[in-house]
Formats: sequence, C-alpha cells, structure tokens
Amino acid sequence: MKTSRRWLCICLIGLLFCACSRQLQKAPASSHPEPSESSSSESQKADLNFPVTIGETVLSEKPERVVSLNPSITEILCDMGLQAALAGIGEFDSPPSLSEEKPRCGSETAPDIPAVLQAGAQAVLSVSPLPERAQRQLEEADIPLVRLDKPERVEELPFYYEQIAKALLGEEEGATAAAAFYEPLMARFHLLLLAADELSEHPLGAFAAFLPLTLATSDCLQGRLLEQCGISNAAAEYSEWQYPQELLIPFEPEVLVVDTRTVTPEEVSAHPNYRTTPCAVNGRILGIDGSAIENCGQRLFEAAEEMALLAGAVLPD
Repeated sequence: MKTSRRWLCICLIGLLFCACSRQLQKAPASSHPEPSESSSSESQKADLNFPVTIGETVLSEKPERVVSLNPSITEILCDMGLQAALAGIGEFDSPPSLSEEKPRCGSETAPDIPAVLQAGAQAVLSVSPLPERAQRQLEEADIPLVRLDKPERVEELPFYYEQIAKALLGEEEGATAAAAFYEPLMARFHLLLLAADELSEHPLGAFAAFLPLTLATSDCLQGRLLEQCGISNAAAEYSEWQYPQELLIPFEPEVLVVDTRTVTPEEVSAHPNYRTTPCAVNGRILGIDGSAIENCGQRLFEAAEEMALLAGAVLPD
C-alpha cells in the first residue's frame, strides 16, 4: 500500500511539473515589445542631432519655426534652402533669395516681441545682443535666444554657416547641410586667391562706403577682401574706415569699389575729388551692393570674383 502511494505521489508531481512547463511555454509576450529597427534608428538619429549647443545656448529639440533678427542670418538661411523654417524676419532683412514675404519682427536693437510670439517662434536668432527687456520676455515665453558671432574673415565663414545650420537641423544634419553649402563656395574662393597671386602688379585701390574718404580699412571684412582679390588697399594701414583727410588731394586710386547703397560709379566719375583720378579716367570703378559682403552669404563670393576681375585677375570658368 505504501509503495502504491509513493508511486501515486511521484506521478502527481510529474504531472504538475509538465503542466507548469507548458504554462511557461505559452506565457504571453511582454506588453512592452522591443522597439523595431526603424524606431530605434530614428531615436538614435534624433539623439545625434539634439541637444545641440550654439554659443551659450543649448537647444534641447529641433525648432520648427524660428525668427531671424539679423540680415546676415536671414540671407544665409535662404541661401541654404532653409527659409521654410523662418516664421519671421527682421525689419531690414531683404535677401534676394527670399521667395515669399515673412512677418516682420523688428530688429536686434528694437525687437517686436509680440510679433515674435504671434509668429509662433520656437527660437530667435541674432548676432547682436537684444535689449534686456526683450531678453526677459523671451525667457518668460520659454523661447531660446541663439546668438551667433559674424566673422570678419572669409576663412571663418564655414564655422559661421555651420552654427546657423545646426541651430535649425541639429549637430550632425546641420554640419552636413553646412558643408554641402560652403565647400563649393570655398573651392571657388581658393581658385580666386590663386589667380590673384599670379598678378604681376596689384593695382592701388579702395572700397568706398561714402565719398570722399569713408574707405574700408584692414580691420574690416571689406578691406581684407579687397587685398585678397588682388587690389592693394590704399587704406590698409588705417582703422575703423577712417582715411586721413590730408591725404585726399594726393589720393590717386587705379581702381575703386563703391557701395551702391550710398554712391554709384557715375557719381564717383563726376565727383570733384575723383573725376581726374586713374580709376575714373580709365573706367575702373565697380559698384557692389554692400549688403552682399556684409551679409556673408553666397553673394559675397560673387562680389569677390567681380573685384578680382577688376584687379585684372584671370579666373577659371
């Protein structure tokens, strides 16, 4: 009898073990399935782009709508094909590549914060600092202010472009978009430098913002660019666009570049201090929209090529 009971117990234990095994095999999958390869890839991609640090500002996520209060930033965003993200622009911004009108949101010195809020901005981009009151209003609205340093040398432009692109696209996508934009431009500029170096003589000249003597000096982008394009800058040894008044009479530029926002080549040719100078007599006066250089976008490189041709450089097709 005891032997039978032992066998019965052994059989019952065996049946319970089998039942438990089958239950474990049939256990439902976790209610939290493992992420698919595509969702995991998208998450990793987002992590590679944001957060991103631009200057002193950290952007935790991609801003879908931004307001640019600086003409340079606005023009470069348009040049890069990123104008769809522009919810608003500065009062004085007028880039040629802007295909549609955008809401005006004041300027860096007098930002229109209600207009910024109405535009639904998720970030504001500027070069100069905004007034303290405007900065407080943006902080209260939880809108980050991204300040960028505009360079004074062509060689520094790639970093500037990269910072602008990263503010909208993030770390990796921004770097890729910026490189696609600036690499062809910098390659063209390198060829320009080679052509300028090959000049046997560098004509004496200047970049004039106002007549008679507001000339670009060597401490500004225009003055440096003039030299790089093969023109010997008559105002190179001075600073802050100040050319000595006592040197006006003996000033005999062979070539002259003028900012057409303030003066035209025809006005130079008729000016009493310039009409007998070599640049006027020989018709070597070039008019350039000064904003092309100031805004540091694609037009800067086009203006540089015109200046190199004025100097006599032979550029490749």
